[in-house]
Amino acid sequence: LKKIFENIKNVNIITITEATKNYHISDFIDGYKINIFLRDKNNMKYEKEIYSLLYLSYYLMISKNLFHCDWHFGNFLVKLDKNDKIILYILDTGLMGQLNNEHYNKIKILLITNILYPLPINIIKFLASINLNDNANVKLFIKESKENIDTKINYLDVIDNSNVDYQNIIIKILKISTKHNLKFPIIILFMFQAIIFLNNIKEGN
Repeated sequence: LKKIFENIKNVNIITITEATKNYHISDFIDGYKINIFLRDKNNMKYEKEIYSLLYLSYYLMISKNLFHCDWHFGNFLVKLDKNDKIILYILDTGLMGQLNNEHYNKIKILLITNILYPLPINIIKFLASINLNDNANVKLFIKESKENIDTKINYLDVIDNSNVDYQNIIIKILKISTKHNLKFPIIILFMFQAIIFLNNIKEGN
């Protein structure tokens, strides 16, 4: 992960100095959780910069097929450097994931479209294509998902993001997939967790 970000000066990966199965010891980082940092109205001017660094981090991890599998406020810290530029620190690298070549090739198709703001219809199609259970009823999953999700949402909607509730959409689709016995690589669920996390930040949640 450090190698992926070695040329990104505003993103730092935590340095682990000692590790066992039960714990790790790392450098101390003097920073703030993103949600705490942005509570200060004086820091709101950095929101776009923070979001851009998170988006870049997500994209680089997916494109290099090495993904941080625990996206929440406790695993990201921010601080200002001497030039008042945001530095993003990525913590807790103990849970990482990779996709096999077949699934990674399908992810790359989403990268070409929009991995962070996927259209709901593309989420449905992607999950159908990456299903691991041969006994799942994929056709019914697609049919029921289309009936329960607003598949008319277009790219203008997702870029604006004001009317797209990704958390609700993703949870609904996953519930329907469970009903019809679809199974996915666990990293796919962590990717969706990250999408929800990133969009909640953008929406100010």
